[in-house]
Amino acid sequence: MDSIPIPEKYWRRVKPLSQEEIKALDKSAFVGSLDEALKAIDEKKLEFPILLIPQGAEHSNDDLYVANDDRELQVYFEDAKRDSLLGKVHVISRKGDAFESGRHSSFL
Repeated sequence: MDSIPIPEKYWRRVKPLSQEEIKALDKSAFVGSLDEALKAIDEKKLEFPILLIPQGAEHSNDDLYVANDDRELQVYFEDAKRDSLLGKVHVISRKGDAFESGRHSSFL
């Protein structure tokens, strides 16, 4: 009997993450406050630009925010937190990418 290939969308359930995938996941954090965001950025050595995605909005057309420095992070974090449906913000380092600061719709 031939084996049935596993569809790619289910691989995560049967295949461990590669070291590259683990490292990529370590460049983000879910946080509930600006203090938590600053701590995660420091501990994980996250670098700007930082995407701030309101939790609950990641798979929709809702807005996300881009901060290119500490000042912008403070300003946009509060907006992202307010937009969050679940009370948390996904903070993602996108070092090496160039994004315009501010609020973006349908960005990704």
